[in-house]
Amino acid sequence: MNRAAALALALTALVASAAAGARDTGAMGGLTELYDWPGDTANAVWNGSFEDVDAAGRAQRWDVRLAEHFFPTTAHARSGRRSLQLSASHRAPFYPSACQDLTVPPGWYRLRGWIKPVRAGASAAGSGGRIGLYAGSAALGATPVVAGTADWTRVEREKVLVPDGAPVTQCLEAYAKPDGDLFFDDVELNRLAPPMVDAFVLYPNYRGMLLASGPQEVRVSLRAPADAPVPARLTLTPEGGADALVTVHADASAQRRAVALDASRLPPGAYTLRVEALDARTRAVRFQYPPHRIVKLAPGAERSWHVYVAPDGVLVRGGQRQLVLGIYDTGGYSEDPLAYEERLSAIAQAPFNMYVNYRIGRASTAALDALMSALKRKGMAYLHTVNFWYADDEQWPLLPPCGGRSAAAAGEEAYTACRARELGDNPALAGWYTADERPAEVAPRVFRQYRTLRAHDDGVTFIAQNAPHELVWYRDVADVIGVDPYPIFNIPEGAPSPLEQVTEWVDLAQAAVERSRPVWAVIQFFQFGGNGHWPTYDELRSMSYMALVAGARGLFYWSYGAGALSHVADDRLREEYWQRLVRVTREIKSLEPALLGPDDPTLLAAPPAGRLRALARRGPDGALLVVVNNGPQPARATLRLGRAMGAAEVVGEGRRVALAGGTELADDFAPYAAHVYRFAAEAAR
Repeated sequence: MNRAAALALALTALVASAAAGARDTGAMGGLTELYDWPGDTANAVWNGSFEDVDAAGRAQRWDVRLAEHFFPTTAHARSGRRSLQLSASHRAPFYPSACQDLTVPPGWYRLRGWIKPVRAGASAAGSGGRIGLYAGSAALGATPVVAGTADWTRVEREKVLVPDGAPVTQCLEAYAKPDGDLFFDDVELNRLAPPMVDAFVLYPNYRGMLLASGPQEVRVSLRAPADAPVPARLTLTPEGGADALVTVHADASAQRRAVALDASRLPPGAYTLRVEALDARTRAVRFQYPPHRIVKLAPGAERSWHVYVAPDGVLVRGGQRQLVLGIYDTGGYSEDPLAYEERLSAIAQAPFNMYVNYRIGRASTAALDALMSALKRKGMAYLHTVNFWYADDEQWPLLPPCGGRSAAAAGEEAYTACRARELGDNPALAGWYTADERPAEVAPRVFRQYRTLRAHDDGVTFIAQNAPHELVWYRDVADVIGVDPYPIFNIPEGAPSPLEQVTEWVDLAQAAVERSRPVWAVIQFFQFGGNGHWPTYDELRSMSYMALVAGARGLFYWSYGAGALSHVADDRLREEYWQRLVRVTREIKSLEPALLGPDDPTLLAAPPAGRLRALARRGPDGALLVVVNNGPQPARATLRLGRAMGAAEVVGEGRRVALAGGTELADDFAPYAAHVYRFAAEAAR
């Protein structure tokens, strides 16, 4: 028996044991390493070391505001003879800055420079020096702020997106007008070089696990930055083996294309997926994307998992497909399950099945087991917050020990693995909340944590981001991508709010994962800004359906806790706001069987016109059509169905709509309105 066959036989036995009830997480796969885009050595900034000055002693190519506060100096220099000194900006009539207009091609960039602070930033909390990049008045990114007294400190902001056709300006800034002195030197803007061939696994869509009940092919999206096509070779090789069992050749170009590798004849086992760029003439390998681990499972192996993502992006927990309805919360913790009873009983008025308490990430295992026991009685599962489980976080020393060792003694990877094993056996643990509104440059460390978690627990990892254009960096970093559009910002009640932001952000998340991974939306359930208002019932309902129509497979609401519902002082108002959400979520829950059903592509003969968006699904009791007005103007629409149907019940509105000829549904849509049509039966042919 050769090595590949022996390995396949061993993996067959392994996944068979999993199917028999022994939960196996070591067999899980996925991307093994993130590709680190290298920075171009060419610096887009002119005179970034400030050595070139004009006859008046001003730094050439730099436009300086308030030159009496920002000027070249020889007092300190990291390289050469000069640096640019910012002095006593707190006395300036407005913010001093030194800026340079740049014309650069679109793409991802790295801001970098050096700052030496001398007694700087005592005049205002958070003040200091930084480097920022702008497109007009829009901020693209900025480095951390430097203050105090220190030697030359390198500041950097990775992965800043310069949009197509946008002239940019790089600025050295007196952030919040610090006092003291700051010296800037060796300022750079470097373009990040994309991979010669970019490879993203579209399927399998959960940790590289090829379920026997799903499609038996590996689908990979390819893209090359070059104008000319790049020959690529894709192979599936038994893990630890040398000979590829499946090989596919394809050209990668600037337009993404999906390539399929047939795995139907492969035995269960672990395989390495490699994607290589070849020389067009010699066919020699010029570049290899980081490999993926693909695991083909025996039938029923997933039954041992507490939770996983089905091939259609639906969460499966305890063997049941679920539309995720989740709530964020805060509060203390206890080792007594009864301590949670009153609060969770109130929350359970809404049909939530998922719960995040983002302030108890350092709770002991005993306290978390007590919480999960209480949650299980209410039909909810738990996502544990681990987005600060890093050695440089201020809370790191406060984490409880695991396996008899402190977090500091164990180190990040070993500590995370230990806690994952401790908590992972609790069936009420759905997974891990690993990143909350984190910038793109943090993605590598989140990936390292994700890789540890998936090796020791089958629970999903979930991130929520507020910079949707950066989500492409997170596509391989979590099992579920989340976005948290909060469109009602400083808008009084009665004034129109740009609710279409919900649709736009879910669309951007879908684009980042090429509609191949689950996306959950976090819906605004709080007053945002001093002049803002709590979302009305109609706004909550519309935002929820907008996310679902855009393809979200789950909805979270922020929040029941601090900064949101718990901070509403008026008992009457707090209950009124809460019942709005209870009503919305109960309606959505009543539609769960249909919302989890397959798409119904023939229900509509054509997409709705204008700003209307539609979702058509086939449920066990008939067809469901959700239509939202994605704009601030009212609309009268006639929806043409692809087949004859009976009258439509309009869910939640207490009315029915007759269909002209059985195929034309005419209705009015107020600004941002959502109508849900349920067809109990199709008309006889």
